[in-house]
Amino acid sequence: MGDRWKDAAHPCSSFSCSKEGIQTETRVCPRDKCLEEDRIWDDQHCCFTCNQSCIPKVTGINVTIDDCTTVIRLPVCQGQCVSEFRAELHGSLQVMQKSNCCQVRSSERRPVTLQCLDLTTRHYTYRHITSCECRACFMLR
Repeated sequence: MGDRWKDAAHPCSSFSCSKEGIQTETRVCPRDKCLEEDRIWDDQHCCFTCNQSCIPKVTGINVTIDDCTTVIRLPVCQGQCVSEFRAELHGSLQVMQKSNCCQVRSSERRPVTLQCLDLTTRHYTYRHITSCECRACFMLR
């Protein structure tokens, strides 16, 4: 009587023993959608929130121009941005959504050298993202 416990296989449920029998309490989590690597889990690994940061994340990309290739560690803007909702009266009540997207804030031109099959090299420049920000991207009515 009065004992409480959790089952590791069901991190959102807790159990307690009472006069009526075993009581089950289940936590309901918000339905956030984001990639696994952007999830921040609570201590019980039951619910998560999405990392709202909008930052450059580096990915390796194979670049081929003619018969010349190289691998560039190229940053892309990724992350979740907060959207805003507000109600406005235009004859009838309308809910407006202002969506924010993770976009490039600043970049710089950087050189890259490609190795060619004929053992020569070619030099190019590319746009290297240095910072990102959340900016309005569209309005829905």
